[in-house]
Amino acid sequence: MVKLVRVLMLGPVVLALSLGASRLRKETDEAAPHVTAGERPKAGRIAVHRLVPWFILAFLAMAGLRSGGLIPHMALCPIARTANVLTIVSMAALGLGVDVRSVVGAGLRVTLAVVASLAALTAVSLGLIRVLGIA
Repeated sequence: MVKLVRVLMLGPVVLALSLGASRLRKETDEAAPHVTAGERPKAGRIAVHRLVPWFILAFLAMAGLRSGGLIPHMALCPIARTANVLTIVSMAALGLGVDVRSVVGAGLRVTLAVVASLAALTAVSLGLIRVLGIA
């Protein structure tokens, strides 16, 4: 249930943060060096493709197709398998992208805080699994 709510809140939260960030951003007449004329939105117009990342729109589209029964039943198993493989690959990519030297350079206090938060998260998760009888 928590994962479902988290996923459902992703779209509204990203949209709200995008709108808030665009209002907080200080616009000047002169564009930043990394912004080309084509990327800069027109005054008074909100560029929708800049507010919401494409993967959120794709997620909403797929959720709509699945909820509407428009994805054939035979395709569900291969799609689920592909999603699992892509999740594993993305998690591996995150892990392989970590520079161990920067982690060591963060210091002992940061490392201990991360380890403590992971231990607390693990303990709470296992405790809830046991109390709720999920496993």
